[in-house]
Amino acid sequence: MILLSSVIFGCAEKRIMPPKPTEQMLYHFDLKYTLDFGQVEIPDAQVAWDFDVRLTLGEVHRDDSLSFRLDFLDVRYTDDNSNWIDHSLTNKHVNVRCFPWGELLLVEGFESVSVLNDVQWLDFIFGALFPNPPKRSGQQWQNRLLPWPFFLNPESHSKQIVAATWSQPAAHQWEYEGTWYGKRGVTPLFNGVSSGQISAVSPWVTSHTFIWRREITVPLMVTQDVTGILEQVQ
Repeated sequence: MILLSSVIFGCAEKRIMPPKPTEQMLYHFDLKYTLDFGQVEIPDAQVAWDFDVRLTLGEVHRDDSLSFRLDFLDVRYTDDNSNWIDHSLTNKHVNVRCFPWGELLLVEGFESVSVLNDVQWLDFIFGALFPNPPKRSGQQWQNRLLPWPFFLNPESHSKQIVAATWSQPAAHQWEYEGTWYGKRGVTPLFNGVSSGQISAVSPWVTSHTFIWRREITVPLMVTQDVTGILEQVQ
């Protein structure tokens, strides 16, 4: 179990709770990343991923937070010859807990799937799926903190954070830019940068385009560049 610390700004007034989802939500991920291992005798990699995730509401907790089962569906990735290959992550699942406005609180079970081939490099997808854009003027827009799990084995009980500055160019549209870093206690795990564009007409994101880069120091030295598109499937 990975418990995330949460920083909630501008919550002195009573929230108007968004409606709880009554149906399953389906999202499609289209991702590419490169891995640069520098001087280590490990070949660099450039990988594309294509898969769906399905969120199914489970328990509603006393603090109004919601538990979802997150299923991975039709997972494919590319090999060195750019051929698409089915991945064993298909039909695996983790459990997530979040508030009704989209703030991620907890991820359970990622350690059981991160041992599959290359899945540990996908730990960023939770931040992409639950970016929690500021939706009210009372919330923080500058350097907003968005924590979620970091689980490059064996770094359990750790977290990663996007500390972003947000803008809203149009209704239901947000843009952000900032840092992306990971730590376990006071131990730094990686440093990086992030930027993206988000659409959301409800508490749940309908699309998220993002470009992130990080330089990981623990448990090995590697630079990862990520580009991705997340879209809700109607």
